[in-house]
Amino acid sequence: MDDARHDAKELHERAATCWRASTPTDTESERDDAAGWAVAFDAPIAWDGSTSLAMNWARSLDAYETFWRTSLPRHAPRENTRIRSSLSQAERNGGEWARYQRRFHNRLSEFQKIRLNLSPAFQWNPVEAAWMAHLDECRLHYAAVQRLPFLNGSDPVELHLARWLNYQLRQKRSGQLAPARAAALDRFLRAPGEKGAPANGCGSGE
Repeated sequence: MDDARHDAKELHERAATCWRASTPTDTESERDDAAGWAVAFDAPIAWDGSTSLAMNWARSLDAYETFWRTSLPRHAPRENTRIRSSLSQAERNGGEWARYQRRFHNRLSEFQKIRLNLSPAFQWNPVEAAWMAHLDECRLHYAAVQRLPFLNGSDPVELHLARWLNYQLRQKRSGQLAPARAAALDRFLRAPGEKGAPANGCGSGE
């Protein structure tokens, strides 16, 4: 089985399970579940009625996650770059689609919200996700060498992490670091090798 198709099927099935367990059944979500299943399993949609919008949404998510899986280094379609002309049309389309989901999340069905929560590519708050990714890189560094990133180190990756971490500490001391970030930084400094509590199997987000 193709790995990408396997991932898409697994994500859809998890989303469907979470949706049915957590929210009352509604027609929009039933339709979007059917469309997502059709795209993930490459099969005809089993739904009576209009499905064009639901199918377009499911195909767009599939394209978004496919871009994430196949990009090297792995990343979601970029949404902000100094030179937009440097982006492929597929990446531009993906970035615009993701922005639309965040801006109009109140128009999404419950199934769609849950499916986005579970997506390995999509973030409701990409800036915050990038910040947490840097903190996780510091945690992985500590786990590997049993010390915090060192400013005077010769490794450029470690130097980059050390500069980032020192900047966050300066921001925290001056009271300019957001409370949630300050709390995450405190937890990291108390136990730098430990991950936080894992999210539940249905993901989290909007």
